[in-house]
Amino acid sequence: RLLSEGAAAALDCALSRPEYTQPEERAVAFVDAGHAATQVCIASIKQGQLRMLAHADAADAGGEALDELLLRHFAAEIEARHGVDALAGARSAERLRAACEGLRRVLSANRDAS
Repeated sequence: RLLSEGAAAALDCALSRPEYTQPEERAVAFVDAGHAATQVCIASIKQGQLRMLAHADAADAGGEALDELLLRHFAAEIEARHGVDALAGARSAERLRAACEGLRRVLSANRDAS
């Protein structure tokens, strides 16, 4: 049987990370925000055993849509904190868009980002 990318990531995590071999059960979410689609898997891991609880694909909520959501969010944050419209100028809008795309890529590949 073939696994989705999210299920494969969950399986790898359950087998390779020492914190998931503990006796207490943990619920873990795996999100893959690719360029064209987003996949989410929710798994339960206990003592290295994996149980998939849910899996969903959103073909219309891919990386570009997430980039746009991040762009709008951070533009609103900049406006609220500094009173500056980051989307007013072409250069600042492009720099913010590139930063949001980079953030999505980092978040897709890692646990967290700063």
